[in-house]
Amino acid sequence: MLLSAKTSVVVAVDLQGRLVPAIYDGAAVLAQAQRLLRMAELLDVPRLSTVHRPEKLGPTDATVRALVTGEIEKVHFDACHAGLLDALPAGATQVVMFGCEAHVCLLQTALGVLMSGREVWVVAEACGSRHASDKAAAMARLRDAGARIISVEMAGFEWIHDSLDPRFRAFQALVKSV
Repeated sequence: MLLSAKTSVVVAVDLQGRLVPAIYDGAAVLAQAQRLLRMAELLDVPRLSTVHRPEKLGPTDATVRALVTGEIEKVHFDACHAGLLDALPAGATQVVMFGCEAHVCLLQTALGVLMSGREVWVVAEACGSRHASDKAAAMARLRDAGARIISVEMAGFEWIHDSLDPRFRAFQALVKSV
């Protein structure tokens, strides 16, 4: 019932230059996504991103792109159709996801990952849609489908596990960064 840095992988879905500004409270969504990615990087959790038709929606946000170790370009709303499942590291059974739009690409990708038998953990504050009601509907549907809805700090504190970790001071600075 807890996340482990050893069995987690982070997937940032479609945090793209032309899409994020259209998202309700997009700047806050992006800031939370970046904070989670920094925590994951500090704690050695693998990080991937997806990019949907970058020629139309622009590239992945530059800060996000700098914090991930791989990117999957896609035309399907569900990134599993573009090879996401094959790109997940061996032993990564807990897929921590966030991104845009929550009710389309994030939802369909998370459902695809769930159908593969992996656990899905959706970081609500790092997810967005153009309309708040669409995000709310997506979170409810994902919970009903078996995904766990969590916050940035829930993920980070479960990954770090205790305050004796030598990286805790740097982690704490990330917690306080918003």
